[in-house]
Amino acid sequence: MEGFVAFALGFAVLQAATYLWHERRNRQAWVHDVPYARAEPDLDSGFRGDSHLHEQAYVGPAQHPRAPLSIRATAMWSIGMGQMLIPGGAVALFGAMIYGIGLVGIPGCILAGRIWAIGPALLRAEPRAIARARSTARFARILNAVVLAVVACLLAIPDAEGLALGTAIYAGISLAHAAALDRAADRVEQLWVERGYCRHKLNSLRTPPGADARVWA
Repeated sequence: MEGFVAFALGFAVLQAATYLWHERRNRQAWVHDVPYARAEPDLDSGFRGDSHLHEQAYVGPAQHPRAPLSIRATAMWSIGMGQMLIPGGAVALFGAMIYGIGLVGIPGCILAGRIWAIGPALLRAEPRAIARARSTARFARILNAVVLAVVACLLAIPDAEGLALGTAIYAGISLAHAAALDRAADRVEQLWVERGYCRHKLNSLRTPPGADARVWA
């Protein structure tokens, strides 16, 4: 029990440290110019004492140079779920040596690796993270449909209810994360559309890590 607690604590510390390092390093990726209006004296009226004002359009930096809360939460979630590659890989390897059962965990390890990479990419507001997040979400839905089918089979095996329940809960969490990835992809896409880019060209763009997106764009 103590070993499990130590592992879980180390797991959480690694997740938090990875998230904080990427989040702080890439805050400028979310700074972009936004339009605003300001009242100015109407100098074209011809009268020095004229008090008429008109609105003049200006462009200035956003007030909060940081990813939205939904992006930060999804990135943190992705890093945590991606770290499941470590125990998942060990289980798959161990199971592969026992009649090849662990081979079914290989797609899960692939998904975990893809999910981990998505977290930092979202914090960097990478244009290519949009398509990657959506494709990873689709992969997760397909894989979890297979997992839930396996759960249905497990229910027919005596004394396998606990394993089936745990697997079903994790599949539900994974499906919820897939939905969060879709929402995060929409938010990153919105950012780049506001900067004047066409949606169909975003996958060919990439923001260098740590770059000031206002200059790069």
